[in-house]
Amino acid sequence: EQLVNMDWWIPSRPLLQTPWGYLRANYGSVLASSYFPICLGIGSYIAFCVPFTVFDVAGKKWQWIHKYKIQDHVEVTALQLKAVLTHSLWAHALYILPISMVQILLTKPIELPEEAPTLLELGFHWAVCFLVFDSEYYFWHVVHHKIPFLYKHVHSVHHQLRAPFSWGTQYVHPLELFATAVFTISTPMIIGSHPLTTWIWMVTGVYVGVENHTGYDFPWSLSNIVPFGIYGGTAHHDMHHMKPLTNFQPYFTYWDKLFGSAHPPLKSKRLSN
Repeated sequence: EQLVNMDWWIPSRPLLQTPWGYLRANYGSVLASSYFPICLGIGSYIAFCVPFTVFDVAGKKWQWIHKYKIQDHVEVTALQLKAVLTHSLWAHALYILPISMVQILLTKPIELPEEAPTLLELGFHWAVCFLVFDSEYYFWHVVHHKIPFLYKHVHSVHHQLRAPFSWGTQYVHPLELFATAVFTISTPMIIGSHPLTTWIWMVTGVYVGVENHTGYDFPWSLSNIVPFGIYGGTAHHDMHHMKPLTNFQPYFTYWDKLFGSAHPPLKSKRLSN
């Protein structure tokens, strides 16, 4: 008989059980609905874009922020904002909204499991989603730059922005918006992620996508926190918009380094100094 319980350090139930139980008991019908993931994605996108829009509008008046702008000589104009937002609204209204309505009408509410995911399960599934999306989009991205027809008729829309800003994240052709959505939701479905893991992945995926397009290279940006230069981030992607045949990978840098498309990132003058 075992004299000492060697499993004392393992929680008897997941640490997230209490908050998950609360959400499930009080908001279960909303969380299980077909429209919740759609609202979560759109809502988080707007929430992440708005602060950076304020920074862009303030411009050089807020030097404490503007000093971290990578292309600090380029201003985001009201005309640009109007064009980008108008394009995004039309894309969502004409393509994304009808697809979403079909999804809402044809799919049943999901089954919310009683038990929350363990932190280990959540972290592992989140990392898989992050890495798989990063690879999927890298190869999709390369193909749309290497094949002239695809670049001209699909991906060139996004590259009308030489100096990207937050709302430009979804300034894309509807087919690209649809492909990104498929990449985002397919992996958690395939690996059987817990709904909570899927939602966290969706929100963080939206955030890093927006951050990559803000044009700001803050000391606390992910690319300046993750060591060894393995994460590209804003500076990496800004260079891609200046030199479109480089830095295809959306998050990390290993595929670009492996296939010879990596280019040194364009850092803000504040951090370069």
